[in-house]
Amino acid sequence: MTALVWCELRPYPAAGLGEHPDDLAVVVDHIPEFVLVASRDSQRVRVHIRARPAHLPLLEGLPRMEPVRSGPPRLEGFDLCHRYATVRHCALPISPGDATRPSIYRLLGDSVEGAAYLMVSARRATTDARISGYIRSLERGRPPDGLAGAISGILGWPSSTAKPGPTRALNIQMARQKAASRHLFRCEVVAAAEHPAGLEAVEAAFPSMSLRRSSGMTPGRLAAVSARGPGRPWLGGSRDPVLSDTELGSFMGLPNEADMAAVPLEPGRMGARSGGDRVDAPDATTIDIERPDGQPPSRRHNP
Repeated sequence: MTALVWCELRPYPAAGLGEHPDDLAVVVDHIPEFVLVASRDSQRVRVHIRARPAHLPLLEGLPRMEPVRSGPPRLEGFDLCHRYATVRHCALPISPGDATRPSIYRLLGDSVEGAAYLMVSARRATTDARISGYIRSLERGRPPDGLAGAISGILGWPSSTAKPGPTRALNIQMARQKAASRHLFRCEVVAAAEHPAGLEAVEAAFPSMSLRRSSGMTPGRLAAVSARGPGRPWLGGSRDPVLSDTELGSFMGLPNEADMAAVPLEPGRMGARSGGDRVDAPDATTIDIERPDGQPPSRRHNP
């Protein structure tokens, strides 16, 4: 399989874009597998993405970002590095949290001393058996989670004919709504920092009661997570994150103009993509995004 490549996404103000979708919406709509990292080094806050080379033309068309091919951000050598699981079963939506909560970029810029990062490795899943299994278990009156749930699935415990109570009925409804989301992604969520206060600042980006520390990360596991989106969990994995596009955007977006004004981000250059023809890479994914001047992009294809 083609290896994913790293780019640094450098934001720039893009006034007059009107009703264009935000940059993360473009990514989740058109890139099925990616690794996104928001980090702080000794000088700046940065954002990196790792995607297939075929998707680089799409990244070049993002309305507010200049993609620059780069090496990876620093991911190893932190005293604190944790993987995160969902607090509840992954079939249930994570809390939307407080809409006024600062973005991950402002938390990195204002509340972190030293280096730190938040990484999400994501792979699109059209459906997920854990969500459908959760709904089916609740409807049949079986335990949907934990050891009892695993045993009931193996032994085929008989179903209950009793009508689900209010809590169970609400959970079924929420799980069905999540299953019907525009996009679902199997995810690995990792955060690291040099100091406990820095890790807590990064975790403040999570919606309340949504994600919890699950395990430490070995160098080998960290390399695997940062290489590409996660596959299906082998055994259970009921709390390995499955996130909708909305849930992902609730704590891990791309920088907006308010972030640019408040945080020392590496600025991009609008002129790098505002004029001239662009040659599409073979088999590249394309998207109809207008240029910042409001004109449709002119494309020229290789013979």
